[in-house]
Amino acid sequence: MSLKKLTTPRPFDVWHEDLGPVLWFRSPISEPPYFGSPLDLGRTMSVEIQIGVEQIELPTRDVGGWPFGKEDEAHLWFVPIVDGNLIQQQIDAGEVA
Repeated sequence: MSLKKLTTPRPFDVWHEDLGPVLWFRSPISEPPYFGSPLDLGRTMSVEIQIGVEQIELPTRDVGGWPFGKEDEAHLWFVPIVDGNLIQQQIDAGEVA
């Protein structure tokens, strides 16, 4: 994959599951990218705290997963990631700087 393809941002609308996980940036860029896909699922967590005989249950929450909402889609851009297999092939072949 060429450097141009790796660094040319594409809008949210053109992503599809065949592309797999990519680096996502929300424009204007002010935070590190998110690595993943819109198909990422989080986990449901429930927490119970017991202090002596007192037990406290915190509300169930979804954690992890896709961090963006529908309102973010117009501001989302992605770039593909480098194929680790190709990097390993270059290392194995001694094609390193």
